[in-house]
Amino acid sequence: MDHKFCGAPFDMQSDVFYANDQHKPVFTICVLLYGDYPELAKRCLNSIVALPNPEKWELRIGTNTVCKETMEYVNELFDRQSKLPSWRIRTYTSATNKGKYPMMRWMLYDPCKPVTSPYVMWFDDDSFIKTPTEEWLSSAEQNVSEADMVGKLMTTLLSGNQPTWITQQPWYKGKLVSLTARGTPFIPKFAVGGWWMAKFKMLKDLDWPPHNIIHRGGDYMLGEAIRQNDYKLLNYHAGVAINANDRGEDDVALRRGLDPLPCGVDYDPPATVVLHEATKTIPPRLLDYANI
Repeated sequence: MDHKFCGAPFDMQSDVFYANDQHKPVFTICVLLYGDYPELAKRCLNSIVALPNPEKWELRIGTNTVCKETMEYVNELFDRQSKLPSWRIRTYTSATNKGKYPMMRWMLYDPCKPVTSPYVMWFDDDSFIKTPTEEWLSSAEQNVSEADMVGKLMTTLLSGNQPTWITQQPWYKGKLVSLTARGTPFIPKFAVGGWWMAKFKMLKDLDWPPHNIIHRGGDYMLGEAIRQNDYKLLNYHAGVAINANDRGEDDVALRRGLDPLPCGVDYDPPATVVLHEATKTIPPRLLDYANI
């Protein structure tokens, strides 16, 4: 498997110091911080390090072109683990904006410190644990053990050439792209990208995230990859605020940093591609959600 950030480019670096690495964690918790939002970073990270039983989790913090205050706080947490034997924190720093999924891929497939836990828990920086208790962690473990991925489930319409893009991915297994009653391609269910849990084996088997997704659309395309490969996706997000506002309530994620077109919208298939019958023709109305 080719991982592009093995060896880390010149503007990226990772650091590790595990004061006590004798325990195999149950969860690898990944947090991606971005930009000049120290209040979000602290809210998210404080909720995680408040979790009991730190021998059950390791924390991987991605800092994607963050401000000085955020970086100072991350370094403070990193240094504190020398006095807290069960803490395990690893940092991944990019001086330039790499985008969500390249950073995720680096954090999940770090050749210097491979993930050894059965489960991965992902946080965008505007999500956090409302109740970081032993009971919450046990419930999270129980629920993800009964599925391949859990999160806050949503559905979304597809647009542009996204249905065709799906048929060209290595995880595509030949299932018809789902259609609404009106014939519009859509993703029946996916876990919102702001917070989710998944079996690491499933992510590895799907080679997720792929190199061709930078930011937008990655969460619902993972939902389609899960459907194509008959994995189990369940609704569970108890005790978590996802893409939360200032009041700590679930909200719509702010558009920050890279904001490209959703993956596959502008896909231009090569002339040699034989399109699936269900996605051969993309109705013009799909380019305008207002007309659906």
